[in-house]
Order: sequence, then structure tokens, then C-alpha cells
Amino acid sequence: MYYIAICDDDNYYIEKTKQILIELTENKEEITFLEYNTGEELLNAIPYISTVDLLILDIIFPTMHGDEIAEKFRQYFPNSLLVFCSGIAFPTTESFKTTPFRFLIKRFSDDIIISEFKVIMNEMRQRKSEPYIFAHWHNNSIRVAPSEITHIANHRTKTRIFIAPSSQQYAFESTIYCEDNLAVLYERLKDYHFVYAHNSYIVNLRYIKRNNTRELQLMDGTRLSIARSKEKQLRLALRDYSANKY
Repeated sequence: MYYIAICDDDNYYIEKTKQILIELTENKEEITFLEYNTGEELLNAIPYISTVDLLILDIIFPTMHGDEIAEKFRQYFPNSLLVFCSGIAFPTTESFKTTPFRFLIKRFSDDIIISEFKVIMNEMRQRKSEPYIFAHWHNNSIRVAPSEITHIANHRTKTRIFIAPSSQQYAFESTIYCEDNLAVLYERLKDYHFVYAHNSYIVNLRYIKRNNTRELQLMDGTRLSIARSKEKQLRLALRDYSANKY
């Protein structure tokens, strides 16, 4: 089951979007839609919602800006797929702080909108089927989703998993270890935006803020060195990831 929330003050757009998504789904019964006309409605409902796989969020509302709504939404659902949509507004630097997957302009042609939603639905399904990584946190055995991991590094005979600050499940100052070696984890995660940037670690492309030939910086401020032998591979991977994302 997929839970898709649509927050827009235009009921016609909500219905049109629902129809497109249903047509892109083999079984319409596998989608539950959550509909809201204002940011306040969405935020008031969030504490009573267990899961949101995709949020389609308008940017302009009479009382709240979409960026503000998205920021509060992320406090509850840091790993949900977020798609902004608007008839008149364009992305700002604030918009990208909440890591949207797409920014749709409502006046796009139907062919473009359908094409975009195909990509969005495929990403949603992929995230839903992510392979969990089994690891150890304190004395507990835990499962970690790839979308929560910024990078994984060699640590003696084990590997250490670094969790994104947006995740609310773990104490970030604590260390999470995995018994699998880096090569094994890379094979498991290479289809989920992970790439080698150095022989000693793999990094999740979605958390890279900027990079140069010497180092890359993650969204949480972490700086990692780039091996000369990995520069081209990383550059091409980032190019492809950015092209498919926006």
C-alpha cells in the first residue's frame, strides 16, 4: 500500500493529479490518498498519520508558504518523497533545504506532467522496496534504510554507518556498526545512489552538497576526501543523479 498526500487549495488540480496517479498504477486499490486544502490542515493531521510515501505540495497558500509547510513536514517524515508544484512560483534556496525530488509547474503540458509522474512513482516504489541494512547500535540489532545513510566507511574489521541528521530514529552521537564489509554493502546499495568516492568509504549521492577535485561536503557539514582514482566515477555519478532528479 502506498500513502500519497496532496496539499493544494485547487480541488480541480487534486482530482486531476489523483486521476493521473491512478492511471499510472496497475492496481488503484494499492494507493490511499490523503487530501488537504491548506498547510494548516496537513500539519494538524500529521501527528495522526503513520506513513506518507509521497507528498505533493503546492507552494503558494494564503496563510503559509510551501517552504514552511515542507520544513515542518520533514520534522515528522524526513525520508518521504516530496514534490513541489505551483502555477506561478519557482524554487528558492529555502525550497531545496527540504530535499524535494521534483518541482512541477502546473502549466506544463499533460504529456510532460505524465512523464514526470512516471519518474516520481518509480522513485516512490524504489524507496518503498529499499533493502534494509542490518547493523548494531549499542547492544541492539537494528535495520537501517539506505535513504537514511549519508555514507559508510571502513572501521577496522567492520564498517561504520553514518546516519543523516534528518532521521529521528537514532541518537546521532552513537556509533552504528555493520559486520558486512564495504564491497558487500556497495553491491547491495549501488542501485540506491551509493558510489565510491574513496577506497575507504561509499557515499549516498543524495546527501552531497558540493564537491571539488579534493573533497566533497555533505549536507550535514561533513567533509570527505576524494581519491584521485575515484574523481571521474564520482563526477559522472553526480551528473547522472542530478539529471534524473531535477
